[in-house]
Amino acid sequence: MPEKAKKAPKNAQNKPKKASKIPNPPEYFCGYSLKKWNELAPIFVEKNMLNGADLSAFELLCLHYGDAMDLYEAMIDEGGSIAGYLAGKNSQTMGEYLAYHKAITAYTKMLTEFGLTPASKKKVPVPEIVDTDDPLEKLMNG
Repeated sequence: MPEKAKKAPKNAQNKPKKASKIPNPPEYFCGYSLKKWNELAPIFVEKNMLNGADLSAFELLCLHYGDAMDLYEAMIDEGGSIAGYLAGKNSQTMGEYLAYHKAITAYTKMLTEFGLTPASKKKVPVPEIVDTDDPLEKLMNG
């Protein structure tokens, strides 16, 4: 038995590598989708939340936001407000409103997937504090 248990060096941790640069947005992005990409991508890269496998989900997050905001803007332009747009109409037959509602729902789901809503942030596990006095090490070293 070794006299003292060896600890792995601090740099031998299984941590994912941080992205070195902020990925470019998809070429078709414009308006609100592009704005959301440019707003969130640097934050996601800094927090190591955006790697190659995450890009398509991140693209959807920004796309749904852009769609929702474009539809919202169109309804406001026509009616002055959502209530004004829907005045005297059935919301279930208004194409822009239905598409807006679907885009907001999809955007909210993507926010939850990335842990960006208050409720989903609570579900993210907090790492345990590792006790530096390892009981196994004490047992082995006497």
